[in-house]
Amino acid sequence: MNTIPNHIANQILTIGPDYKNHRGGIGAVLEIYNGFFNPFHFIPTFRSFNNNYKKMFFFIKQVRKIFKYLRTNKQIKIVHIHSSKKGSFYRKFIIFLIARKVYKKKVIYHVHAGEYDLFYKNSNWLTKQLIKYVVQQSDLIICLSNYWQSFFQKNFTAKRIAIVNNVVAYPKIDNKKNNSSSKIMNILFLGRIGNNKGIFDILSEIVK
Repeated sequence: MNTIPNHIANQILTIGPDYKNHRGGIGAVLEIYNGFFNPFHFIPTFRSFNNNYKKMFFFIKQVRKIFKYLRTNKQIKIVHIHSSKKGSFYRKFIIFLIARKVYKKKVIYHVHAGEYDLFYKNSNWLTKQLIKYVVQQSDLIICLSNYWQSFFQKNFTAKRIAIVNNVVAYPKIDNKKNNSSSKIMNILFLGRIGNNKGIFDILSEIVK
């Protein structure tokens, strides 16, 4: 991933969970984004608290901040919304309305949820209409794989869909210190063990 030029980065406001001391996958992605955008215009809409009241209070405060930010920062042309399912979707729906309908900004809706299809399938009629509205009114839908591209193509009439794999920051390796002759490969996997997390794909590739 190349560094985003200043004149482009200045036009993008990123919305998502707080990436500082993050506990989830979206936060990890946004932490890497922060290193490639200069400046990185970012407003978090979620932060982990020990009760729902604090979470709601934080979100309301951030919504006010988004109103002020879009009103005073005229250079912002695109709002890049990173969303998941359930509560994340409803929070981002409010942000979508502010960006698209109030301030007439272009919106990139970036879907990270691993079970977004089940979220859509099992939702009530109203929520399905809200999901459809966001997907079909966004200027660009970003998904993570061919499977999700197919899902959005089959269920919605999106203006544009793009596949963008989650960015990975490669570690800096000191070849002078990495002189071990051992053929043993050590792998550290942090996450829920399941087919949707890709750990079995990694293992199958290694044993080939």
